[in-house]
Amino acid sequence: MDFNNKNGISVSRSGDRETKITSRDIMFFGDVFIDNLYLGKSFQHLKIAKMSFNLGARTEWQMHSDERILIITSGSGWVQEWGDSIKLVQTGDIVYILPDIKYWYGATDKSSMNNILLSRS
Repeated sequence: MDFNNKNGISVSRSGDRETKITSRDIMFFGDVFIDNLYLGKSFQHLKIAKMSFNLGARTEWQMHSDERILIITSGSGWVQEWGDSIKLVQTGDIVYILPDIKYWYGATDKSSMNNILLSRS
């Protein structure tokens, strides 16, 4: 949804957005649900997604040309930069990832994890 509205305020209803279910596809291990909250052309191509990782689910190793911000909204997870140790993240933590850093993240083996992802589309 792009929030271009002549009235000044736009509302994106929860039921109007499609939730992508990624079950063991090329980018993820385990069950991950992605709700793209905003994929607009405004705000310098900002992308906002709500992600839910089931117990033990995680991303594949990945790298992006833009920075990423993860806001952990519930549960516990892990994040790891290539060549570094795994870091525990929990509800309320914010993870900032620089461009061109190889990393992965996801839920721990004992907890699911939900986060908001901010990036540029």
